[in-house]
Amino acid sequence: MAIRRSISSGKIKYQVVIRKKGYETISKLCSSEKEAQQFQAAVLRDISSGRIAPLPLSSEEGISGSTSLASVIHLYFLKYGPRLADEGKRDKNRCKVILKRLGSMQLSSINKSVIQGYIQVRLSDKAVNRKHSVSAQTVRHEVGLLKRIFNKLEEDSSYRFPEGNPAHISYRNHKALQLKARDVVLQEEDDSKLLFECKKSRNKDLYDLVVLAIETAARKGELLHMCYEDIDWRAGVYKLKKQFDKNREGRDIILTARAQAIIQKRLEQSSSKKGLVFDGTSYDGIQRSFKRACERAGISNLRFHDLRHTAVTRVVDKTNMPIFQVQIYSGHKSLSMLNRYYNGRVDLV
Repeated sequence: MAIRRSISSGKIKYQVVIRKKGYETISKLCSSEKEAQQFQAAVLRDISSGRIAPLPLSSEEGISGSTSLASVIHLYFLKYGPRLADEGKRDKNRCKVILKRLGSMQLSSINKSVIQGYIQVRLSDKAVNRKHSVSAQTVRHEVGLLKRIFNKLEEDSSYRFPEGNPAHISYRNHKALQLKARDVVLQEEDDSKLLFECKKSRNKDLYDLVVLAIETAARKGELLHMCYEDIDWRAGVYKLKKQFDKNREGRDIILTARAQAIIQKRLEQSSSKKGLVFDGTSYDGIQRSFKRACERAGISNLRFHDLRHTAVTRVVDKTNMPIFQVQIYSGHKSLSMLNRYYNGRVDLV
């Protein structure tokens, strides 16, 4: 990095040249030394925060301890982003703060102590657009993402962390990261109020999505990736593809008569008769619309994902369905996890 003073056409100019390993050389001719210093500082901030992406790497190039975390993250999304359920949009969003805090660090400098320090700092950060601190779940998502990135790094290259994956953290040692199961469900007396406000929403997909979530116990992302071609009308199921399943196994989501009626109506109104059932909205768009509908309905502390808890709880309370069938209905891998989603007075297991 250098700022050179030169004279061009009788005027003093300042040439900024920024060279950093793993990044393209950046230069600019400035009219004053102050402007040159400001430009240099801005570029270095952008490199550190990840706004300026490193040059693409390939696993064959031999990643070493001097490779920056930003370069590794860039390579991860280059290779695996298109395969992720939402093309990596949520993970890329999580990476913004990781890049800001750790992006410029070399792999050889990253160990468990660094990750532990990152956790402590994040837990004291203020959440974006909220009054409280960043939640434990958010930090766990970020550390989990780093763990996946480091696992893929060791699979795809010859690089090995001396003490193992530094993001492989035991949450039992972190009281602040231990999660409490949410016990929030939509009360039946609030159904009509919420659905009324969903129907009034400017987001025309919200009402149908909320009803389907209550009827099927499907996750929001699973519903947004539903295609007409995935519906088996004879069996009455939505065949969720592996890449959109949280457990990456794929499963059949049972469709009630009410759920089938909603999808059938959208199919009749569709011009193409194929593709996404909900092609006019986004994950974040539904999030915002649902929050506003709850506020108008006077319902507090209800998240879209709580509709999944609601569906499981109602199925258990209203039917004599055996536990193993409830597990198939909800798509949970274990009974202990299913038990967290049942908000009745007694345990399932």
